[in-house]
Amino acid sequence: MKLSNFLLYESPSGARRYNVKRPLNRQYKQSVSVMIIVLICLLPGWLAEAVTNIEKINIVGNKKVSRDTILFYIKSRENSIYSVQILRDDFRALWKTGFFENITIESFDSTAIDSKIVTFTVVENPLISSVNYKTGKKISKKDIEEKLQENNIIFTNFSYFNPAKLKKAEKIIYDLLIDKGYSQGKASLEVQPKGEGQVAVTIHVTQGPKTR
Repeated sequence: MKLSNFLLYESPSGARRYNVKRPLNRQYKQSVSVMIIVLICLLPGWLAEAVTNIEKINIVGNKKVSRDTILFYIKSRENSIYSVQILRDDFRALWKTGFFENITIESFDSTAIDSKIVTFTVVENPLISSVNYKTGKKISKKDIEEKLQENNIIFTNFSYFNPAKLKKAEKIIYDLLIDKGYSQGKASLEVQPKGEGQVAVTIHVTQGPKTR
């Protein structure tokens, strides 16, 4: 069925479509024009009323990493607009720091109108208390450190230990062995707890016979 006119009106509660089967007369057009003008005038007020703000940001579980450090990496701020997308960005930014092994972000309705309370709950990664290298004569500590740093993996005293990077580090060291002609070599990382929130890392490298 062919329609004479089609009008799309988007209200604050969602988009509604009206199919008009007859030509719009002048009076009807004037009514529609007036309605659109009224809606344009009222829309900013509706939008302002719909905005939700962050009343308070709580940070739970941090011990070594200060509140100020966490706030430095996130975009969400108290008394700013509450945005799920910004909170997703905050999660990614904190995860990339390598400071934490787990991050949870929750939001709760505040007693204030159109306000949220946002809580970041973190579990910190342990600090590395010491790094020991047990390698052969042909693969030096310097070779391993440089190769790991090229791939953004750092195992140094008092840096944060990220368990997720263990397997990646082993693969990088094994690739280094292959590059130097030791395809039968092996690499492994041993992690031992040392006091509260600290670990000792030992890097084991077995060269094996040279194959080329």
